[in-house]
Amino acid sequence: MKRPREGPRGRNPPLIPKPLDMRNGLHLICRNERHVEGARGVNACGLVPPAVPMSMSLPLKASYRLGVISDTHGYLHPRALDVFRDVDVILHAGDIGSQDILRALAQVAPTLAVRGNMDAGPWADALAEKESIRAGDRFIHLIHDLLKLRRDAVGNACIAVVNGHTHRPSVEAKNGVLYVNPGSAGAPRYGEQPCVALIRVAGSGAVADLITLPD
Repeated sequence: MKRPREGPRGRNPPLIPKPLDMRNGLHLICRNERHVEGARGVNACGLVPPAVPMSMSLPLKASYRLGVISDTHGYLHPRALDVFRDVDVILHAGDIGSQDILRALAQVAPTLAVRGNMDAGPWADALAEKESIRAGDRFIHLIHDLLKLRRDAVGNACIAVVNGHTHRPSVEAKNGVLYVNPGSAGAPRYGEQPCVALIRVAGSGAVADLITLPD
């Protein structure tokens, strides 16, 4: 497992909340529509049926940078926003705590989120339990609790799986798939520091770094 490295320091500019952009049952919010393109085929519950292996596609390019965060529980560490500057998309793996967290993240980059077991209320009910994103010809699955991911969901085109729930940051490769848990950015446990992750995808390869967010 890769050890977390310390995140960048610096102050953040003020954030202006904006309304959520809900389309086709997806919880996708962004500053700028040119960054992402919503995919069709999502059912009425906001879940992706097996025949449609993606919720969202990123524009075709040589490489991608994905910001990964989870288990904020209503608190967004300000340095997480510094880490996520210039990423293509931010993935939140659930236990968000407040839709204001998603609004703040969306001021930095397009944001895709899933519902965690602690998320409740109308805004949380609109979230799916699982989402997927396409980067080039590969897919990244996003789910809060890894134990709820069906084994058949991880196919040959899956390059990474992002999850949260445990509050323990980890990066592990299994059978050619990168499993990334960024730990908790808002309510760390077990002596861990607040943490997020960055995933870099290029072609059929992916690497991830865990980044601590010290006070």
